[in-house]
Amino acid sequence: MDAVKTSTLSKRWRHLWALVPDLQFSCSDFPKRSVFMEFVRRACALRDGSFIRAFSLSCDDVIGSVSYIKKLITSFVATCGVGDLRLFLGNLGRAYKLPSSIFTCGALETLHVQSHCTVRLPSSLRLSSLKVLDLKGVTFEDNALMEKLFSSPSLEKLGIWDCKWRECKSGGTAQLVEAKLMIFPCRRRDGIVMARNSKLLSLVSNVKELTLFNTLLKDVAKRNDVQPPFRNLIKLTLVGEIDSVAVKGLFVILRRSPRLQSLHCEEELRYHRVNGVHGLLNPLPSCFLTELKEISVFVGCRNCPKKQLFMALIFLERAVALEKLNVQLKV
Repeated sequence: MDAVKTSTLSKRWRHLWALVPDLQFSCSDFPKRSVFMEFVRRACALRDGSFIRAFSLSCDDVIGSVSYIKKLITSFVATCGVGDLRLFLGNLGRAYKLPSSIFTCGALETLHVQSHCTVRLPSSLRLSSLKVLDLKGVTFEDNALMEKLFSSPSLEKLGIWDCKWRECKSGGTAQLVEAKLMIFPCRRRDGIVMARNSKLLSLVSNVKELTLFNTLLKDVAKRNDVQPPFRNLIKLTLVGEIDSVAVKGLFVILRRSPRLQSLHCEEELRYHRVNGVHGLLNPLPSCFLTELKEISVFVGCRNCPKKQLFMALIFLERAVALEKLNVQLKV
């Protein structure tokens, strides 16, 4: 952005600007959205189809500019060999459809989309170079191709934040190394939704690092079917307060993760025993005996600290391979 401002000073700088490989635009630097969009239009016009390594567009409200952004993506971003594409587009109105041409960019290695939008994946889906995929607020219209997107041959990191879809097929993607599944609570918590989330877990069952929101743990606890084994999982991070139901789901996953070395809880972890019985260690997760070296938990100073300390004591007493237990006080 500074390069564009500088280009107004001289023709020499204007030519140099046309060679800048990374374009990053943010509406926070402009008093009006209309001025910002005009700035983006002129800056992109200077490139005239030349190679772009990275393109980032951030705008709090794209109402009234959706058609231009679609055109920009279709005729500019998707044809300039972009390797890193980041779209952070706020939308206070109706969801818009993201151009499917994004998903046919063979050079794309990193894709971040944070927007209230819908996606219909093209049958010609071609993301052979994609390594990082991070989606937030996206609704998939075509479920048949969704797992094909998540199974892109080079994909290593996958982030799903409050996205919506009907279902996806089971089966792990061998190339994935890290996954973050932030599936937030919704009004419809029936068997269909829980089955869908269970299949999503199967899709990432080969990862080494996994981050889960507490909703998924609760679904695991409520379902009777066997969860997939996480044979390669080394690090597990939990987001959101982990209550008694989520704790049961956690131990289901722990028993399916024989190589787990690190467990990190970013919020309070509580468990309420019924008549003094918990049954969490029946059977004992094998990682407690050989692999689990580090555990981090939060303890609230006001909200039932005994319930939280109970979980810390279980880890301390039964995880015999444990080398480090971090107990952080949350004020």
